[in-house]
Amino acid sequence: MEHICPYLDQCVSSLTGYVLKWDHSFKLVKLMMKLNGETTFAALFTLVNEFEQIRYQAFVPTKAHSHLRGGLEEMVKSLASHGHAQPIIGFTDNVASDAAFFTACIPSLGEKVTPVQEEEFSELPKIELPNDVTIHECKTETQIQTACTSILEQLPGEETGEFLIIGLDSEWDFETGPSATGPHKTALIQISLPKVVYIMHVYGLKKLPASLEVILNTEHIIKVGRNINGDLAKWE
Repeated sequence: MEHICPYLDQCVSSLTGYVLKWDHSFKLVKLMMKLNGETTFAALFTLVNEFEQIRYQAFVPTKAHSHLRGGLEEMVKSLASHGHAQPIIGFTDNVASDAAFFTACIPSLGEKVTPVQEEEFSELPKIELPNDVTIHECKTETQIQTACTSILEQLPGEETGEFLIIGLDSEWDFETGPSATGPHKTALIQISLPKVVYIMHVYGLKKLPASLEVILNTEHIIKVGRNINGDLAKWE
């Protein structure tokens, strides 16, 4: 690896970086050996270009931006020395936190950019729940059971062959870092029907109510949501 490392570095340096995408991953570091029982790295940072080619990658001890500054600045110099255009746009899932730092390291990302202030476009329509949609916040086990019973009452009979469709989502805390424990137990379950939305606080429950388990497990209720399989797998 030491022998071919200079060639690998040269190959990466010759890649373009016109459009960038970056993120931290916490999966690979879990498979790495520990040093005296302590995790050496907290995450793997990866930045890819418009062709999904890895343009910069580094193991980092924390998610602090300071660990990335040197590598990003060298990438900018590399693009210039190879005659490539500088980046014009970057994609991230944390724009508010990343914008200032990445613009400082990659100045071209801040060129000809006009920040949009919401109040400047107050005439544009905003996405809002319809007036006939009701939100019920269920904080106790009794309230959750009542809500679930109401949902099950709308379930068509099995003999009809029809299904009940609900929107489903859940939320939970997630810790990162050398001593982090990763995902915590589910804190919120959100169930949406055409005219009502239930927000159920389940973190403090020792066990999910039986009626809620029926909703989650029955094949006669179709669950719709983003990454729905991940939510359902957490309750298995």
